[in-house]
Amino acid sequence: MIVRDEAQNLPRCLQSAAGFVDEIIVIDTGSRDTTPHLAAQYGARVFYLPWPDDFSQARNESLKYATGEWILILDADEELPAETAARLKELAATTGVEAWIFTVVNHIDPATGLRTRHPNLRLFRNRKEYRFEGKVHEQVKRSILRANPGAVIGYSGLIINHYGYNRAARGRRAKTERNIALLHRALTDNPTDSFIHYNLAVSLFALGDYEKAQKHYEAAVASLKEPAGFAPALYRNYAVCLYEMGAYARALEVADTGLAYFPDYPDLYFLKGQVFWDLGLLTEAEACFKKCLRFRQVPPEYPTTEGVTSYLARENLALIQVRAGRYAAAVDFALQAAAENPAPDLLRNLCRFMRQANFSGKEMVTRLTESLGLPVAEAARLLFDGGEYATCLNLLAEETIGNPETTLLRARCFLHLGDFTRAEESLSQLEAGGALGGEILKTTCLARWLRQPPQSAKRFLYGCDEQADPVATACMLAEAAIMGKGAGPPPEAPALQEEILALALAAYQCGGVAVARTICRAAGAHDDARAYLLLGEYALSKGQNREALELLEFALKEQPGDARAHFLYGCACAGANLHFEAFTHLCRAAQLAPAERCFAAWAGEQLISALLTLVYAGLNREPQNTSLRVALFRLAAARRQAARLKEASCSGSTEA
Repeated sequence: MIVRDEAQNLPRCLQSAAGFVDEIIVIDTGSRDTTPHLAAQYGARVFYLPWPDDFSQARNESLKYATGEWILILDADEELPAETAARLKELAATTGVEAWIFTVVNHIDPATGLRTRHPNLRLFRNRKEYRFEGKVHEQVKRSILRANPGAVIGYSGLIINHYGYNRAARGRRAKTERNIALLHRALTDNPTDSFIHYNLAVSLFALGDYEKAQKHYEAAVASLKEPAGFAPALYRNYAVCLYEMGAYARALEVADTGLAYFPDYPDLYFLKGQVFWDLGLLTEAEACFKKCLRFRQVPPEYPTTEGVTSYLARENLALIQVRAGRYAAAVDFALQAAAENPAPDLLRNLCRFMRQANFSGKEMVTRLTESLGLPVAEAARLLFDGGEYATCLNLLAEETIGNPETTLLRARCFLHLGDFTRAEESLSQLEAGGALGGEILKTTCLARWLRQPPQSAKRFLYGCDEQADPVATACMLAEAAIMGKGAGPPPEAPALQEEILALALAAYQCGGVAVARTICRAAGAHDDARAYLLLGEYALSKGQNREALELLEFALKEQPGDARAHFLYGCACAGANLHFEAFTHLCRAAQLAPAERCFAAWAGEQLISALLTLVYAGLNREPQNTSLRVALFRLAAARRQAARLKEASCSGSTEA
């Protein structure tokens, strides 16, 4: 291993390997934390090397100290699953094999479960001829095959977990920028090296510099010498780069070129499906995603995104059915996808599709609990989030009453159904405090305030520590406003402002419009217009688009000349695919506040989206109209570019 400042990751890695390897060799290239000490605690032999600006040199330094017959290469941000660790010696005992390739699983986004896979040679015989090459993305395979052209390199079928590409990982940008600098230096020495161009393109793409990445992808393809092990990834990643740039026609060309070489590569069909989806060409998109489902597996030598031959393809097929108005078919695809990967967003979409297909509450429960086998509590939560409060209550009747989470959920259902007495009765079964204390307090207060007339929740607030608990403080400020004791000055702490607006939005969603307005006074709203604007913006930030539209429409009626109200209402319209309405209000916002570049950028994007709706309408009547298809590709590309301009303008980037 080569490490530097990896104290956060190293214990996980070494713990996974300890007991399954005969020795651990760590080269430290300048840690300022406790990395060397931690490595020594796991029995590692630690050596020190000033960082040489060359990964191969550092790797090869570590090989000098290895005494075993086989060498396993790991990085600090990786982990061996139990099965992989247990089978290492079995691999080493296999005769006639010089090296083993593993599948590295990159955990990109834990929230969505997004993972990618790529093959990597990690286990090889300890021979002095076998050394790493390349300043960055170093490889040992070339030297193995050069020293032993007939060497057998096997696929282990085992995985190594990698967490360094996690979107929340610290230092990702700095590491990428370091790699770019090293790759530029390597390119000076080898200007036609396809692999260097490829890796430079990958790093530039990771930083969002798509135009420079495209140039190096082009150079990599131009200088590619077949066969090259990274060629499948080159065509896929090049096409992805073009897709992100909005160069849809060229992306399809590159994907098709890749498929001519690698017809068994489903990721290229999946990418084509994404391109056609963006273009609104649903028939072509559906054909591509269904093609993905015909593959039983992805060949191990190809990098891939997990799920392209299963749940991701089915999820996209469900979305296509929804756009085409075939809601029952959408439910079928979503159910199949959720059975393979029950991600929270997918399950919420499934509930939405079932409502659109006019499923009864009983049918929805059957699909969630019997077809998918979800626990009652999880299914009830999904039904609640989808606004199926009566169905949620019926399902919760099957759950243990003593469960605090389900008791609270039952109370919240009663709250939304306007049965405040039964909501309080349910809440009375719960003890204050603990992990659910804040939610219990908020729900109890709302059950009092939403009555007609509003009733005081003061007795439930006795003993609350308003200094340490922003939820309690928010409830106290809202209580004062609702009971007519004055709202006081607006809170300065963002966390407190957030809690007050969360209370107001919950009140609004339960039908308490007047109560919500009053609570907003505690957040600094001095009149109704400001209350609607504050709450509408908060609802929009939480993805509650329907509520945002209603609240911001109220705000505009109160103050039709408010630029920010027009802007936010335009954003909410865009989220509802009301592109003409969005454009109208965003233009008005830009006119009222010409210095706000963000407003104009949003308006430009929505103008293009509005024009695209006209093109779609034309293509529905004349699917083979060449002029309309040309306009479609051009407008779709312009929309993608406008979205990037909008992002830069609204983030304050100097590139806008």
